[in-house]
Amino acid sequence: MASPTTLQPHIIGVLVKTIRGIASWRGDGWPSIRAKRVASVHSFPAGAPNRSAYLLFRGECGDRQVEWAASSPDDGYNRYSTLRRRPDRPQRQGSLGGAPVLVERLAADSVRPCHCCLPKYGPENPDVTYVSHQYEERVFHTGEVLLNYAYGGTSAQPALLLIPGQTESWWGYEAAMARLIPYFQTFAVDLRGQGRSSRTPGRYTLDNFGNDLVRLIAFQIRRPVIVAGLSSGGVITAWLSAYAPPGMIRGAYYEDPPLFASELVPACGPGIRQGLGPYFTLLNRYLGDQWSIGDWEGFLAAATVADLPMVGPLVQRWAATAAPPPQNLKEYDPEWGRTFAFGAVSASCDHAGMLRQVRCPVLFTHHSWAVDETTGTLTGAISGQQAAQVQELVRSAGQPFEYQTYPTMPHSMHGADAERYAQVVREWADHLPSEDETRQQGIFADG
Repeated sequence: MASPTTLQPHIIGVLVKTIRGIASWRGDGWPSIRAKRVASVHSFPAGAPNRSAYLLFRGECGDRQVEWAASSPDDGYNRYSTLRRRPDRPQRQGSLGGAPVLVERLAADSVRPCHCCLPKYGPENPDVTYVSHQYEERVFHTGEVLLNYAYGGTSAQPALLLIPGQTESWWGYEAAMARLIPYFQTFAVDLRGQGRSSRTPGRYTLDNFGNDLVRLIAFQIRRPVIVAGLSSGGVITAWLSAYAPPGMIRGAYYEDPPLFASELVPACGPGIRQGLGPYFTLLNRYLGDQWSIGDWEGFLAAATVADLPMVGPLVQRWAATAAPPPQNLKEYDPEWGRTFAFGAVSASCDHAGMLRQVRCPVLFTHHSWAVDETTGTLTGAISGQQAAQVQELVRSAGQPFEYQTYPTMPHSMHGADAERYAQVVREWADHLPSEDETRQQGIFADG
């Protein structure tokens, strides 16, 4: 096999996308490089497959400089060939076809960091990812996943499980927990792929999220619970209300859930592409599964010129202040977003079929929303038409359904108004079947 120092392009040529004049190359044993075009070269490497002009690039990788050449675009892609030795070997003056090539040296601050130098967040890098919180945290092993959760209260109180939304860790409920713990033994969980819980590439589905929590309830909480989830966590709460073992769930609170609206092809109303799908796609494209790319600056540049319902103003504020990634995104696996944006998360669990199987009382709070009549774009989590369909399906399953609307409430009531959230939960819970009544119906029954 030819040495990697050889100049022929076919030795280590790879295809990469060229985006706005910035090139990126990555190969086994080599760093991932991002740099700008600095010259055009019209001498050719020996053995070059064609007589196209080559473009010379130079970039920084940590404290190393790397140069390489790119052939003319072919169907929108460039073929790359190295001009330097491996970065762990001494560098030498590069040339193309034996002729010295002189290029202008780029200032260090004009070259974007390469992927290997960008920050990576998640459980593998806890020191740069996590911060401390006021409630004790524990880890439960489901058999596949390490689920992190926080808790407060005593077993003499009713059990309440709080399920965060997408891009939210358990501590999104921290303010609400302070108001709930006097009344409930309260558990707030990090779903797989969020917070301190395990990352599971390729295994982010509603069925897996739901079964993780079934195991947490069965083997850690060990008694019937009230479940309450926001947004995507509200969809997972709906899953539990339908598919958890009998006698496990006393009642389910869907807090502004994107039922139907987070599906790729919903049974009614706008789908994920008309809502937050473009935002999740950009997060995954620039940050990568498990933060494998980490290009926060690239994400901000792309997101500020994109049409992003709901989150556009927030992204603009991040960009205007050159803010680093917020804490909740550091603790989030962007693969989550990709599975929602492309429909994989609910491929085995359509929402209409799930709601027809609900087996416990439901509380639904509907927050601020609007649908653009021209484009069909949804601003908010779920449209009025979709909320009405949820109500019809749950009631057709024979279960009580309480609908409360809050037209001016932001998406997260527990984040925006923790006092009201706790009051809503307490007043609704007072009318649920008791723990003993629920226990006798199934999994926790005596004997």
